Amino acid sequence: MSEMREIKPGSVVMLKGGSPPMTVEEISGDTATCRIWVGYGGRTYFITFLREEFKVAALKLYVAPSEQRPNPSEY
Repeated sequence: MSEMREIKPGSVVMLKGGSPPMTVEEISGDTATCRIWVGYGGRTYFITFLREEFKVAALKLYVAPSEQRPNPSEY
């Protein structure tokens, strides 16, 4: 299954070139509208958001660092 099919509203994604995690709000054709949550110093008491549109092909599913598997070639 291609990544484009896995990305849907509610998915947490990031740009393939790197970005903060974003939540997909809507997909229309080949464009995804994403919400980017920005907090102050990691605190949840001050959060704002940005809404941006990206081509779905430029996105990949976000994997939290705690969920990433170690790369054996790095040892």
